[in-house]
Amino acid sequence: MVETFDGEGRDSTRIDRLTSVVDTINRDLLLYDAVDHIIQTHTLFDATAFRYAALGAVAVTAEQNQEGDHENQQFNTTAIAPRRDIGW
Repeated sequence: MVETFDGEGRDSTRIDRLTSVVDTINRDLLLYDAVDHIIQTHTLFDATAFRYAALGAVAVTAEQNQEGDHENQQFNTTAIAPRRDIGW
């Protein structure tokens, strides 16, 4: 695995390969906000954006695959149940 880090020491890219030259398994680009939440990921196959609730739990994800299809999920976090998918 090859990793690069941003100025704050966070992963900014991760690359997994079967050999040192070819056969890339994963290539991830990670983007963060000011409080170190991942706000976007880009892989070989899709891109996902994350939005967070006031206390830091994931509230919404929006994914787009390489064919242009979209999938959105919304989560509802309560004090009793950690998180549940409420669909979208």
